[in-house]
Formats: sequence, structure tokens, C-alpha cells
Amino acid sequence: MADMRSTLAVIATGLVSGAIGAVVVSHFQGASTSAPPTIPRINEDRKAIIVPPGWDPHLLSRVANLEQRVQDLRSTNTTELASSAEANDPAAMIAKREQERTEHYQHELAFRDQQLSDRAQEPVDSRWAYPQEQNMQSSLSSALGQSAQVKNIDCRDKTCTATLLFPTPTDALSTVRQHSNDLAVSGCNGFIAIPTPPMSSGPYDLTVLYTCR
Repeated sequence: MADMRSTLAVIATGLVSGAIGAVVVSHFQGASTSAPPTIPRINEDRKAIIVPPGWDPHLLSRVANLEQRVQDLRSTNTTELASSAEANDPAAMIAKREQERTEHYQHELAFRDQQLSDRAQEPVDSRWAYPQEQNMQSSLSSALGQSAQVKNIDCRDKTCTATLLFPTPTDALSTVRQHSNDLAVSGCNGFIAIPTPPMSSGPYDLTVLYTCR
């Protein structure tokens, strides 16, 4: 009897420091079937939009800025503050926390860039890549609906990238933080979605890197 087991691990890199990068990994084991396994969906409660450090607040919606301030208050550990010498210097405490967030976010961006750089050396398996691109185009278009446009899908030998066009940077942050299930696709076992700093408050590209084989 075929044993189909599926596990889903979610790693939100940056939630402690306040950065936004998210890595979602799912792994399937067991005999293959004629139909692809169903991607497990993450049971998500409503989450505040975490704005990465260094982003220009003028490029974000008022809702995103408000949610960030609420998140900052919730993330403050009152026990640690009470025993810290910085408790009497709120400015120093805020500066230290922001420095930690910035360093964490920079590490996430460097990780993203390295992954994309490594992928650039990957050969292309056209027999697998083309059908997978069609599958992803259909899946993402259906899941995202009017919230984003699927601009480009590029599959190679083991990985794929999807370039998604959102109306604003805030919309992209909302999808990564609150609706990451919409980015999952069959045929790939995980993805990395780390938003980069926006250049304007208008249309925003998000590149999602998928590991598939």
C-alpha cells in the first residue's frame, strides 16, 4: 500500500527582529500518484504587516504604518527592558532594536541574492521546465486573482522563479505576511519570498524563488 506522508515546515526568518523575509518549506515523501499531491495550506490567523527596516514610510499605506507601530509595541519584552540599563534611555533602546532589525534584514537580502546567483548557473531541463512553468502560471494566477499579475515564470533544472507585479509595495508585504498560502504551487516543495526595498509607492515586483526537485 502506498504510503503518502506530507509535512510542512514554516520558517519566518525575521519575525523576531521585525524584518519581513519568509521562507516556506514543504516536503513530500511516498509513492507518486497520477495526480500531484495537494499542497498543505498553512492555517494562518490575521497577522500584522511587518515593514522591513529602512523602507521609506511615504511609500507605504497608512494601514501598513499603523500595523507596524502596533507590532513594535507587541514585540517589546517588558521583562528584559526592566533589567536593562537601556530602560532609562528609550532612544538608545529604539536605536539598538532598529540596528538589529536592519542587520537581520540585510542578511536576508544577502541570502536571497546568493540563492538567485547560484540559480543563474543552473542548467535548463526543458522537458520538465516548460510544463512546470505552465502549471505555475495557472496556479498563481488563480490564487492571486486581481491582487497581483504573474509577469514571468522561469524554471530550470531544479528551481523556478516567479515575478509577481503588485499594485503597491504594501500589497506585496500583505501577501507575504498574511496570504503566503497563495504563493504555494504543486510540483515545488518550497519557496523563498523576501521583498526588496521599493523604489516608489506604485507598482512593485516581487521575485519568489521555488525549490522543486
